[in-house]
Amino acid sequence: MSTVELTRSQASTYDGIEAVALETAKSQAILLPSMGGNLISLRDTERDLSFLCEPLEQGQPSVARYRERPFTYGIPILFPPNRIADGQFVYGGHTYHFPINEPDTGNHLHGFLYDKVWEVTEIGSDDSASWVTEQFELHPEDETYGLFPHESTYAVRYLLRGDSLVQTVEVCNKGTHPMPLMLGFHTAFRVPFHVTGRAADYVLRVEVGDQWVLNERKLPQTQQATELERQLRNGVQPFIRPLDSHFDVVKPGSSSKAELQDTDSGVTLTYEVDAKYLRWMVWNDDAGGSRVCVEPMTCVVNAPNLSLPATTTGLVGLEPGETWSAVSKISWRS
Repeated sequence: MSTVELTRSQASTYDGIEAVALETAKSQAILLPSMGGNLISLRDTERDLSFLCEPLEQGQPSVARYRERPFTYGIPILFPPNRIADGQFVYGGHTYHFPINEPDTGNHLHGFLYDKVWEVTEIGSDDSASWVTEQFELHPEDETYGLFPHESTYAVRYLLRGDSLVQTVEVCNKGTHPMPLMLGFHTAFRVPFHVTGRAADYVLRVEVGDQWVLNERKLPQTQQATELERQLRNGVQPFIRPLDSHFDVVKPGSSSKAELQDTDSGVTLTYEVDAKYLRWMVWNDDAGGSRVCVEPMTCVVNAPNLSLPATTTGLVGLEPGETWSAVSKISWRS
């Protein structure tokens, strides 16, 4: 799991699984490198607030529960994100085949990074911050190489400082052919932040543009302005109805953000993402009342299968030797 030595304060466990703990005087984050590199927990320890949906059983971490629904907890790393129709697409003259892991729709769902073992390559702290970098390297000896035949590395760095968590992502094409880059994060926010809170007191705002209308297979068909788009921009109770909705960002070329506010306590969580994330997916688990996932994506769902230009789909081609990077931030305030 680790190529660097962890101190006693950094090494941790999560229901028996090796974990990395980032801590400051007022906050804590827990990373699971061996379980897809998922940042599974983000807490304000000073005010006893928990911002990410964790797999808990009677208040305790449960890896068994996590494995049942790994996309619905913490910050899963998705490459490619969301759905690929029939599990295949063509790019650069090569046909890619992914397993059909969503039988009801006949699609592939959420890519190949979310369950890989990541290596911790850097960790450190100072008086005000704590940080960690994890990396996954795809090479010909890896079984996943048959699905995505590109020598490549994926690195994610988390910096925890006070009331904020900064995420920096780098993807490098180390192969000899251009590779398609399709990345997203299934970021699952907990509602409410505190055990005494009420989901009814929460308001969700997301800087979305036109909505991509999905068909019965949950694949995009058309773009149009909708009432839901206007509601999300102005603020809506996150469980007003089931949401599994896909949008452009409101201002392509600029950073975009989402806010989740507890109107009773006055705590507001802000999720600001890089301009390189051109799409949002908003999902609330059938309005179940415990989590809302606000998911930044570099491209539209099923991008390589759409008969649209890359400027519309957001599909990025990464040249040999090229590195792509993006920065996002989760912060909170009263």
